[in-house]
Amino acid sequence: MSCRIQHAGPAALHGHHGHTTAARAHNVSSLSAGEQARAEKLFEDFCAAVSLKHIVGYFQQFCECVKLRPNDYRTFYGRLRERMSFSWKWKHFQNKLDKRAAQKEYGKGQICSGNKVLIVGAGPCGLRMAVEAALLGAKVVVVEKRDRFSRNNVLHLWPFVITDLLNLGAKKFYPKFCSGNVDHISIRILQCILLKMALLLGVEFHYGVSFINYIEPPEYDGADCTGWRAEVHPADHTVASYEFDVLVGADGRRNTLQGFQRKVFRGMLAIAITTNFINRNTAEENRVEEISGVARIYNQQFFRDLYNDCGIDLENIVYYRDATHYFVMTAKKASLLAKGVLRQDFMEVEKLLHRDNIDRQALNNYALEAAKFSTGNRLPAYDFAINPHGDPDVSVFDFTNMYAAENACRIVERRGHRLMINLVGDSLIEPFWPLGTGCAHGFLGVLDAAWMLRFWGLGTRTPLQMIVEREAIYRSLSSIKDEHLLKNYSNYSIDPVSRYVHIDISKAKVFIVRHLLDTDCPEKVDKSELPDNGQWKRTAVTGHTPKRLRQRRDTVSESVLVDWCAKGLASHGISVDSVGQFWATPLPLCALIHHFRPELLENYYTLDTADEETTWNLILTICENQLGIEVPFTAAQILRERENIDREVFGTLLLQFYDLFRREIPGEFVASVTMDASPSLEADLPRRAPAFSRKTPSSPTPASPVSSKRRHVTGQEMSKRRRPSNKSDLSHVASSLSHKHCTSMDQIQVNTGEKIKFLEAAFNPLPSRAPPAQSGAHWKSSDNLAERKEVIEQKIRGSSLHESVLIESKEKFPAKLVEEVRREFRDKGAKGLEGRYPAELVKLVVFQDRERKMVLKLSGDHGQSKFAAIDEQLARADSQLRDGSALARSPRGHGAVSSMADDYRSVINIAPVAPGLSPKKSLV
Repeated sequence: MSCRIQHAGPAALHGHHGHTTAARAHNVSSLSAGEQARAEKLFEDFCAAVSLKHIVGYFQQFCECVKLRPNDYRTFYGRLRERMSFSWKWKHFQNKLDKRAAQKEYGKGQICSGNKVLIVGAGPCGLRMAVEAALLGAKVVVVEKRDRFSRNNVLHLWPFVITDLLNLGAKKFYPKFCSGNVDHISIRILQCILLKMALLLGVEFHYGVSFINYIEPPEYDGADCTGWRAEVHPADHTVASYEFDVLVGADGRRNTLQGFQRKVFRGMLAIAITTNFINRNTAEENRVEEISGVARIYNQQFFRDLYNDCGIDLENIVYYRDATHYFVMTAKKASLLAKGVLRQDFMEVEKLLHRDNIDRQALNNYALEAAKFSTGNRLPAYDFAINPHGDPDVSVFDFTNMYAAENACRIVERRGHRLMINLVGDSLIEPFWPLGTGCAHGFLGVLDAAWMLRFWGLGTRTPLQMIVEREAIYRSLSSIKDEHLLKNYSNYSIDPVSRYVHIDISKAKVFIVRHLLDTDCPEKVDKSELPDNGQWKRTAVTGHTPKRLRQRRDTVSESVLVDWCAKGLASHGISVDSVGQFWATPLPLCALIHHFRPELLENYYTLDTADEETTWNLILTICENQLGIEVPFTAAQILRERENIDREVFGTLLLQFYDLFRREIPGEFVASVTMDASPSLEADLPRRAPAFSRKTPSSPTPASPVSSKRRHVTGQEMSKRRRPSNKSDLSHVASSLSHKHCTSMDQIQVNTGEKIKFLEAAFNPLPSRAPPAQSGAHWKSSDNLAERKEVIEQKIRGSSLHESVLIESKEKFPAKLVEEVRREFRDKGAKGLEGRYPAELVKLVVFQDRERKMVLKLSGDHGQSKFAAIDEQLARADSQLRDGSALARSPRGHGAVSSMADDYRSVINIAPVAPGLSPKKSLV
């Protein structure tokens, strides 16, 4: 069975269809109202389909309804877009697609318009590669030997993968995709999403077709010259007659493409068990908490109880609720032997896990018991899902040995025809499931392969230059973690510079990969090295997110930088008119940081600017550790070589400030809405980290409403990031820094400082904006964190810290002594008691005396008369509102409503005011 849906073509994808306005109008009007309704219904059915055959069937009916025969890949998408212009549901996907296709790397879909790509395997990575090849303008054909998508296992998705799929319109085809905090998806559902994207882009898809081998071009016999073709099963399939110049292997770990060697990473024996239970999506099922990953070393009691109760010994377990209830666990061999899952013990893993040595019923019971215990037996039913063979979907496999291809690509040339072969997905590198690297590494490999395909279509590089670049990037793929990727996920493209923090292929040489070019004309091979244009050698600060500079140093003049800084410093009473003033004294940079990030310099108004070295050290530490700004000098260098510092050095530093802050609102603190709710405030308020130090990085401080997770930086890494130690290095660093990316902060969990400010903002909705020296509402950095916590807790309970202290003082001193001091206080006042009695006792007596006076003032005729006056005025105002007299027309500001406001104001003014409280609080 095949679905011949061909590529939309570069011109159609980017709107250059070559049709006139009249022709477009004719195409749109060719669908009647009934046909439009039917096309809308078929498109909705196509988007909602969740099986391979239904997706292909609905798409074929949809194309027939809109009167399109997808036999011209150059105009298919453009004509489809015109026919569906009436549908807002289609436009949602179209807008997503057009935005992605507008990236400059795709060259308006014309870069690979002359290339033909064959992709073997319709897994997530194979279909994702089909989408990228289609966006580049190539004709894409995908073959899949299965006739259904049947894999229920669930994939963990890294943040960039989620963003990538959302930007391609995944929500349109699966509305529940990664809703809320969900970061996983069933393989089957992901395949359906990507297949729909590929079909709408014009990819030609064939299922039930097995790839066997690629066939070399025959000898030229004077007839038409035939290029590379594929040997498939069935042999008479239409794909067998196609010619290709690009072949992509995405058929899993059992890669069928010839010419690739595999390497193995051997570890200790590790046996994994996966199982899927039917998910009926009931409310009771949805209330069961997922287990994103529990390892023995972090929760030993859980695994000890599991072993004692069930006799099951595991290393870890994961539970995801998706299309099925998915469990994956690592079991110990001794436990499997004791439970009868393994019939005999063998040293060879192949014999140990052979199907003849596994008791399927015992394996099902083993997985069932582990699933029930880990979920607390809270699922209403534990019915196994059924695999394609009609058996319970439970499997056991070995991941002791992790396989990876020795090389990511090859280029074969025969009789003047070149064939580029790439591997992606599990064919390239097998995932390590406990870390959830499968889909992440797979998608990164796809984008890297698409980058090579781009240069294959451009023809601006030699085969060896393309290979050396691809292999250099592949070398680090297996060790890539989330912190090695840039955090601006929406800006990702096929260009590796947009994705990786560190890229350096300057040491990669052509002679190392010479064997990957297989040609029948070795004497004609171009062995020139890849040109070193500085594009690839780029290292970002570890743990930060380098930002693409929107303006380079040579496009931002010094006057623009100085004017921008002057506007920010004006509120601090500092004026600057040249870059040189920024290294004459540390005060301008301190003010600039405080202007945009006041929480990083809480002691700004109390800084000792006379101690310049300490102040400079503080500034440089904040720049590097908190803002991610690279500083090419030390405090000692500034003080020692102040007169000889190159203006370009400080200009580069100011440029990083400019690019980081120029779109932000100065000094605005936004409390994160994702702050965890904790049962105990004590548990969420750890001790404050020590002050900034040049030797060890401080704990993360929120540098913006969007902050980042920062991993611990070791001493070795800090030594690698040391600044130049002499003056001669400064000018050299200035030129290199001018082309480096600035860094920003990514989102992290809210830390102690944010929680305190969040709670303070909640209890003080209108905080004073005065500096700490003018307002007591701000906390100094030297205040005790425990006292701050206590104040917040007392406010929550409705009492103050001073009241609790006075109550404790009252219980501390004898009643007779308190009464004696109280009599002396009434006779002599507080001054007569100082020095003779403890200060705490004197404060207690003064407080009790004020409390007594307040009670007297609020009691008796005087207090009752005042309350009566308040009641009388409120009743009069209420009567006026009921009668409507307050709505009488009069000049603005002199009506009855205005007089009522005056009445209310007088009521508030005559209300008794307690000592130390505002009138507003007294009235309440």
